Amino acid sequence: MKSLRDSKRKKMQCLDAVAHGGNPQDRAASLCGSIPLPKCKPALDKLKAGKKLKGRSVKGMTKNHVINRIRIIEECIDKRQQIQDECFGGKPDQRHEDAINQMKNALENCQELLDNYGDYI
Repeated sequence: MKSLRDSKRKKMQCLDAVAHGGNPQDRAASLCGSIPLPKCKPALDKLKAGKKLKGRSVKGMTKNHVINRIRIIEECIDKRQQIQDECFGGKPDQRHEDAINQMKNALENCQELLDNYGDYI
């Protein structure tokens, strides 16, 4: 029983260190929380439907915004994967896997928006 408790404690210490500046990977929490809005999917959906970019859901959407969003999402994915590898020994932790998959979907949406509609934003 002690080894299971020790294992959980080590994981929590690793996560705390990563999230609160205890080692070089500390940027994950703040980085992933700083992804700029608006999201790419509403703009992508509107442009796919042949509509113009109007409304709150796409306000502030520019090519530079999309490029910056892609860069931050890529860094976030890398940091989350680093947490997965260092704190969980590379074994999937469902919460981190779900977050990584959501970030990958967001990255795909932004990349598609930039590749196919970059001239319209």
